[in-house]
Amino acid sequence: MANADSKDALEKHNFRLCRLCAWSNYVGLGFQLENAPQPPHLVQIVDTNSPASAGGLKIRDAILAVNGEDVADANYQHVKTAIGNAKNSGGPIELLVIEKRFYDLLSDKGVVFDPTYARTIDTPATMPVEFMNFPKYTPRTCDVRLNKAEDSFGFEIVNGENDIGLFIQEVKP
Repeated sequence: MANADSKDALEKHNFRLCRLCAWSNYVGLGFQLENAPQPPHLVQIVDTNSPASAGGLKIRDAILAVNGEDVADANYQHVKTAIGNAKNSGGPIELLVIEKRFYDLLSDKGVVFDPTYARTIDTPATMPVEFMNFPKYTPRTCDVRLNKAEDSFGFEIVNGENDIGLFIQEVKP
């Protein structure tokens, strides 16, 4: 696929470089890696109000690179170690990601996942105030109504592991 076509396809399908940094008042980065049957390995869970959430990481993202190292075909332990080493370096942890469904689609079309085409999302250096004040792990019922002028409820739903359960992510204003 031509470079211009690859660039357009990657931009359209939310190809991202999530630049995560640890927060002093948060333990960890706030995501779990899934040991996929074959690479690329996926983000399994993204905790609410975490550095991962603030940095644009999403459930079912395929991890293609860690701090510039291509891990798209690496085994699970290698990806896990690369993330741990990046975290221990004290600097930001850069994860090149794309949702798995788009990874499969674009791979079949021969798109090259060139990191220069990724949209960069930086985690704030400290936890945002709205993250501090939002209760964690609090179940709640929401009454959501579709406005006549809208064609979407403004959020995305993804399946849980092995298609068990649902998660709401990326709520739009």
